[in-house]
Amino acid sequence: MRTSHKILSLFLLLSLSAGAGAHPPAKGLSQLLKSSFTAPRTVLENGTLSAAQKKLLTAHFSALEETRRNLFQNPGWVLSEQFNPTARRLQQLNLPLPPKPPAGASTAEKEQYLQQLNRILYRESKTLGQILNRTPRPALPKRRLMHRPPQQPQTQLLSQENWEKLLTAHNPNLLWGTPNWDQVRIRPLRFSARPADPAYIDDEVWEEIVAEIHFPKYAFYDLVLQHPKLSPAQKQTILCAAEEAAALLTYEFVQVYMTVFGSLPQIEDMQAALPPAANGLETYAKNVQKNLILKLEKQGTWNEQEFEMFSQSSVYLEPKKAKAVLGAVTYLEPQAALWLLEHPLENPLSRAIMQQTRRARDRQDRLWPEGIIFPKLDTHINFKRMMYSRQQALKAYLDILWKRLQLVMDKQEIVQQADQLLKGTPLPAGSSADEKSENLAIQIFITAKQVRLQKTMQEISLRIQQIDEELRSLQRNYP
Repeated sequence: MRTSHKILSLFLLLSLSAGAGAHPPAKGLSQLLKSSFTAPRTVLENGTLSAAQKKLLTAHFSALEETRRNLFQNPGWVLSEQFNPTARRLQQLNLPLPPKPPAGASTAEKEQYLQQLNRILYRESKTLGQILNRTPRPALPKRRLMHRPPQQPQTQLLSQENWEKLLTAHNPNLLWGTPNWDQVRIRPLRFSARPADPAYIDDEVWEEIVAEIHFPKYAFYDLVLQHPKLSPAQKQTILCAAEEAAALLTYEFVQVYMTVFGSLPQIEDMQAALPPAANGLETYAKNVQKNLILKLEKQGTWNEQEFEMFSQSSVYLEPKKAKAVLGAVTYLEPQAALWLLEHPLENPLSRAIMQQTRRARDRQDRLWPEGIIFPKLDTHINFKRMMYSRQQALKAYLDILWKRLQLVMDKQEIVQQADQLLKGTPLPAGSSADEKSENLAIQIFITAKQVRLQKTMQEISLRIQQIDEELRSLQRNYP
């Protein structure tokens, strides 16, 4: 084996797969080797494995464990075409993989494949672990490999390859995800071309909207909600389409798509996996109403446009919450309404505030929103101090996430360097079967590691963006 490959193998096994314990006794070792799919069939010397064989099996063990981690975290990768090279390498290590279902297979067939693959990988990893005195990851429960609609935006974050496809594509009709698992179709949102149609939007108005897509998400939504030439139906259509795409593929995707194609991306649910737009729009509505209530607290009144924004945004709130917030801002102090807006109605303090609202309404002390805002019932709660405390907690958590992201990025850089080194120094002709087997294991390990780290970086980055946006909102309202 070339020197560079020896260095690479040693580097990977020490830095990324460290932790081997003492070697098991010779008794039973022969039987364990016979039950392993990937162990060498060479004759044992003095009842023990040679150093080269231990190194080879450790490479196999590391490759299997990293693949199992990815199977747990990202089953869609195992079902995608990206997994095909890894599957071929696993088969070259003599693992009897089940046949991969075709793209048009049912969800049940795909789940069965994942469960079969999971059992084979765990069986081999457990056997090698016994040989090397290593502990594999626990067996993955069957329920972890059942199809579930994606609950987090990061489940469909775009890879660099997909971004390149988007930027170079001339067709706005796109497909993302794994067929019959989490795949969605994207097409441009079309408005009526007939001026007499209520759904019609003038080209100049639409160009104004597209030109403002560079704004942060909620700032863009504000522009749409306040636009004087858009009807309520048009506003709701735009916001829902934008939020659905942002929830599934990030707001950055919406920005790029609108910039490239001049249209909003509309998501078509292919696998019953589309997260409801109401999830994100509820957060937006809370942000809008929070700013309006704070302005009411400072200035004592709203203009007509602000009344309209409050009422239009309320449709995205759960009806009971919308009613509770309106009641509190009508009969109590604005800070009471803010509490209800930002906390569950089941909260003991929330219930107390709603009781105060009912008592105040029964007394008819105040009619709102017309006229001058008179002093109302004071809830005697230091809401500003609470929000300041939340800001400090969010900042501390943000620091932790940044450090965590940097650690993952450092690991990704090391793995990428290892991948470049491996690709730059191919095995020489005449390499032994064990050398080829070790090389395959290293390739499997590197590929699985890259996919897993990339997914982790995307998840952390998305959470950082969300906290940044929340902090900006808090700092505006509670400087």
